[in-house]
Amino acid sequence: MFALSVWAWFQIPETQQIPVHYGIDGTPDRYGGKFEGLFAIPLIGVALTVLFAILPRIEPRSENLMRSQKAYFIVALSAIALLLALHVATVLQALGWQIPVATVVSVGVSLLIAMIGNYLSKVRSNFSFGIRTPWTLRSEQSWNKTHRLGGRLLFFLGISGMIAAIANANQLFLLLILGGTLSVTVILFIYSYTVWKADPERH
Repeated sequence: MFALSVWAWFQIPETQQIPVHYGIDGTPDRYGGKFEGLFAIPLIGVALTVLFAILPRIEPRSENLMRSQKAYFIVALSAIALLLALHVATVLQALGWQIPVATVVSVGVSLLIAMIGNYLSKVRSNFSFGIRTPWTLRSEQSWNKTHRLGGRLLFFLGISGMIAAIANANQLFLLLILGGTLSVTVILFIYSYTVWKADPERH
């Protein structure tokens, strides 16, 4: 991302404004200068990478997180890949290419959600990564069952969002992602308590 930004810096006039935010219809609704437009996303990528590197070192249940390292790594890599796709689309658009940035973001977010869903059931109990309710953290049964259900729901949500994004159904995409995420959160919160309540080994 930084290499692309440095290259693009010399291609873009000093006075050119670069789109940094887009409306629901994919039209830019806020512009920034060259530095913001070219380096904000790479800097966010650096911050995320540092965060992903630090979390395993401060995790109280680090052994469980290490057992989940494949899922952790793939989700972390997917998040950075989403930033990369957004950055490439933004830079190319600033250079005059006709890039549907909103579609790129929508498809990328949907794929990230589906990827999280696909690997969620493989995550072991920890405080940094996963569905952490007061009850999943106090019951292995609640953790495992909640993550299995959550994985299926998020995978379905991600695939549905991707179909809506590819079809340019922006309103439906927002409804699916925002409404769906809220619904899944409520369902899993209640479900984790129900399973915890029935677990004889809960604490």
